[in-house]
Amino acid sequence: TSTTTKIWVRTAASMEVNISYQQKGSEAIQQTPTVVTNLTDDFTAKIELIDLKPGVEYVYWVHVDGQAVTQAGTTSFETAPDGPSTFSVAFGSCMKYAFSSTMPVFNSILAEAPQILLMIGDNMYANSTLPPVLKHFYLRVRTVESYAAVLANTATWATWDDHDYTGNNTDAKSPGKENSLEAFERYWANPSHGSDEKPGVWTSFIWGDVEF
Repeated sequence: TSTTTKIWVRTAASMEVNISYQQKGSEAIQQTPTVVTNLTDDFTAKIELIDLKPGVEYVYWVHVDGQAVTQAGTTSFETAPDGPSTFSVAFGSCMKYAFSSTMPVFNSILAEAPQILLMIGDNMYANSTLPPVLKHFYLRVRTVESYAAVLANTATWATWDDHDYTGNNTDAKSPGKENSLEAFERYWANPSHGSDEKPGVWTSFIWGDVEF
């Protein structure tokens, strides 16, 4: 948002994680509270940074068990403006060949430095509702370095299509869809997931004077 962001992280085991960040060009460094990842959530965490300034670029780096695992200045994000603004949006989907490719298109996206990335479905091809299979595909696709670099430097929202939902041409009657929703919530940091009355992956957000 214009004053907050969430950083999604995953560790190899249960570990303490916190994030240092600073406004680009500033010497003042802030730190988030420490969180401990756990097996129940597959060692993932969504760490929120608050009290940010609108329309500003921040650099950040991640600490795991007290050790920096990213270098200062190599990862950054930009907060949303608090009024009308010019910005660019990138779209991604249909990442079926991510396992055998470096996916250079994401290098091109990173070079364009969009403020927003929308992953609009078929973001991986598990074609399954089995939790171990969903986990494998979600994590495997994020080993593609070009894709990981875009995610680490761009405000990202996601939805799904059939292949990352339950399988090819499936619909709302598909059994096991609850597992797919649980995995989606774990591996994406969307601001919300449907509503209490109607679970799902739909959400909304505002960037400048545009509602998505």
